[in-house]
Amino acid sequence: MSKLFALQWLMALMIILTGCSQAPSAPTRPSQSPDELRAGGVLRVAILGGAPKLLHPYPEPQDNTSPLMDALTLVGSGLIDINSDTLDYWVSPDYSLATALPTISADGRTFTFTLRGDINWSDGRSITSADFQYAWDNASKPENNFVGLDDLARIESFRTPDPRTIVVTLKEPLARFLALGVAAIAVPVPRHIWEGKPWRDPSGNPEVRKPSVVSGPFIPQELSPERSTFVRRRPTSR
Repeated sequence: MSKLFALQWLMALMIILTGCSQAPSAPTRPSQSPDELRAGGVLRVAILGGAPKLLHPYPEPQDNTSPLMDALTLVGSGLIDINSDTLDYWVSPDYSLATALPTISADGRTFTFTLRGDINWSDGRSITSADFQYAWDNASKPENNFVGLDDLARIESFRTPDPRTIVVTLKEPLARFLALGVAAIAVPVPRHIWEGKPWRDPSGNPEVRKPSVVSGPFIPQELSPERSTFVRRRPTSR
C-alpha cells in the first residue's frame, strides 16, 4: 500500500458523500456576523485510530487506519502516483518506480509497466519485478485477508516477464482512472528479506512490525503506539 491507495480511498469517499447529500431547501446563513467572528480558538481534528502497531504494506481491514496510510506513504513507493495539483495519475520523479505511465492494450485490459533502472531498496539491493511478483502472489491469497482484495480480484493475470517489466491484465475494461488504480495497486515487498518468513505473523517476521528495508524515502527509526511514528531519511534516498 502507498499514498496512491490512500488518495484513491479519499476521493472515492468524497464521491459517495456528494452522491448521498441533498441540496438545501434554502441558502444557509452564518451563525455569526463578520463583526462577531474573532481570531484564535482551538481546532480539533480527529483521525481514525492511533499510531500504527504494524507497518504491513498489505494490511488487513482492522489495521487499515489513517495513521498507517500516512506511515506507508513515508516508507513505501508505488509504480505511479497521483498528482495533487491535477488529481490525475503521473510519474513522480522523486517517488514513482515506473519510468512512465503504462502502455495500454487496444482493448483497455492489459497494462504494461517498465521499472526504472536506478531504483534500490534501502539496503542497496535493486528493486525488480520479482519483488512485485512476490507481493502479488501473497497479497492475492484470500487467506491473507488484504483489505484491497476486492480490487485484486479485478485482475485476471499478473506477470513479470523480465526484471524490469510488469504486465497486468484486467478481467474486463474499466474507466481509465479506476483501471489505472487497479493495475498499479501492487507495491513491492523485498523478497530477499521476506522470503521464508510468515506473511502476517510479526513474531516470525519482524518486518511486519518495523521494516528494516524499504522502498520509500524514510526508514522507521522508533515506533511508539502510544505516541507516534518516528522516521529518519534513508541515506541513499533519491
